[in-house]
Amino acid sequence: MAQQHTAGPWKTRTSPRGSVNNQIFQAKAEDLPIATIHLGTGTVINQIANARLIAAAPDLLAALEGLYNDAQDRGETTDDDGNEYDDWMFAREAIAKAKGEGNTP
Repeated sequence: MAQQHTAGPWKTRTSPRGSVNNQIFQAKAEDLPIATIHLGTGTVINQIANARLIAAAPDLLAALEGLYNDAQDRGETTDDDGNEYDDWMFAREAIAKAKGEGNTP
């Protein structure tokens, strides 16, 4: 499936007007936020950490796909009987979830 999310890299900043919201932007298009993280039930520290994690998502996805594909090319994702190792299965499922593929929510 082709990439559907806004291309990275993404970055965060505190939203204008002095609010405590943090916004996530595509690094080259700072005038259009991708998402706004509201304080909700957490703390400002939680909000900042959530914004940073979300902003890292495109980079994390690309890194995980690269690691998985390299390991698969070397035959390291399965044992001698062809059973996929749990960690690689988790990685493959996380990639599918991020891309909206399969039966992932």
